[in-house]
Order: sequence, then C-alpha cells, then structure tokens
Amino acid sequence: LVTRLFVKPVDDLISATKKAADGDFSVRVRPQYAFEEISELAENFNNMMAELEGIELFRSGFINDFSHEFKTPLVSIRGFAKQLENDDISDEEKKLYAGIIVSECERLSNMSKNILLLSKLENQQYTAKKEVFSLDEQLRKSVLLFEHEIEAKNIELDIDLADSDYIGDEEIMSQIWINLLSNALKYTPDGGKIGVSLFVRSREICVKIKDTGIGIKKESLDRIFEKFYQGDTSHSVKGNGLGLALVKKVIDLLGGEILVESTPHVGSVFTVKLWSGINEEV
Repeated sequence: LVTRLFVKPVDDLISATKKAADGDFSVRVRPQYAFEEISELAENFNNMMAELEGIELFRSGFINDFSHEFKTPLVSIRGFAKQLENDDISDEEKKLYAGIIVSECERLSNMSKNILLLSKLENQQYTAKKEVFSLDEQLRKSVLLFEHEIEAKNIELDIDLADSDYIGDEEIMSQIWINLLSNALKYTPDGGKIGVSLFVRSREICVKIKDTGIGIKKESLDRIFEKFYQGDTSHSVKGNGLGLALVKKVIDLLGGEILVESTPHVGSVFTVKLWSGINEEV
C-alpha cells in the first residue's frame, strides 16, 4: 500500500513531464497526495506549467504581432516599387512613391532596432555604461532631431529645462526622449503644442513631455507599455507599438518611474522620474 501511494504520484508526474516535453503546457497533476513532499513537488510542477503556458501564449502572440507589423511596410514597399515600374507615371508621382518607400524602410529599420534593443535589455545582455553627461543638453539635442517635423506641422514648442547632470548610459537614455518626443509629434495635429520641461528636487530629476494630441482612452492607459499594443486600432497614425515598451524597460532598469496622464482630444503628459547622486537640492 505504501509503495502504491508513493509510485502512483511519481507515475503521474512522469506522464505529465512527457506531455510537457511534447509541447503540451496545459497538463496538470493532482496537487494533493499522501506524502507532503510529493504534494509540494506536484504543486511546483503545476506552477511551472502555468508559467510555461503563459510564456508560450506570449511567444505565439508576439510572433503573430511581429509578423503583422513587419509585413505591413513590406507590402507597402512592394506596391509602390511596382508603381515605379510604370512608365506612365509623372515625375511628381515618382518622387512621392520613392518618398513613401524610404519612409517605410526607415519604419522597418526603427522596428528592427527597437526589438533588438528590447531583446538585449530583457535578456540582460546589454551592459550599461556609467558616465556623467548633461541631461538638459541631451533633451535639447533630442528636440533638434525632430526640427523638420516640428516645422512641417507648425508645432509650438515650450521648452523649460533646468541645468542637470546625470550619471548613466547616455546612448540608452536618449532612447527615452526620442521615443516620447516621436509619439508626441505623431499624435499632435498641425498647429498643436508640445512642452518639454526638466526640474530637479533634491536628488530627484523630473522630465515632463506634454502634448495637445489626440490623447489616450482610459481603457488603453494600462496597456500602452505592452509590446506591439496600439490604442489607435484604426492605424491612422503609423507605429509599431514598440517605442513605449522600450521606454518603460529602460526606465525600469534605471530604477526610475514613468507616469501618464491623458484625456482624449485634449492631450497627454508623460512624466519621467529619475534619481541621480549628482544633483543637490535647488
């Protein structure tokens, strides 16, 4: 009887592990057995299977989302490239189609770069540098990167940056501002306003990027930092849902915090809080 009580749960676990090895992560075993140690083993097995099942669902969803986002610009490039083969189109149309192809190639490049960096950060393969740099100067340079888009959309800028040095990885830090500014520009209509401010309290650095864009729906606020999530289901604005996921990951690694306030048709405010050992109270 004792042997049967011991062997039966072991047989159950062996059978379940074989199914798991074949890719069936939905398998579970009975959590309660006569021996406490075997019950604990069974419970841990079930927890492991639940975790693996979640990872598998995420992986499948990630592959589907990535395939879709990668396919869209490729279809666009192919379509406009075929149009360029047409001898009947005007020089103006050729210029327009070539511009769209370049834009879609840049979109693919940015998506590949973001997903590669995200993968490195999540797998802890990225070694952050530690150097002192001017955070306010970095923000000014980030804004200048979008000078052409700002002028094209006649965006009014409100810049208020306190002097602030920061110890960290200047290159990876720039990804935060580039992605947040890119989003603000994308979703702010012509003639709108974008504000960038930086202030320091004791050792806390606070950066706010505010826009008068389309805003974010309440039901989307909890999901905007998920990979490939796009609140704009109409896809009226081009994006791939990776920028904010990358921002959140970088800020988490820095031990900082990002907060979002948004009202549809009014605008959004992204607040980044960082901690530095350099700054004294001002």
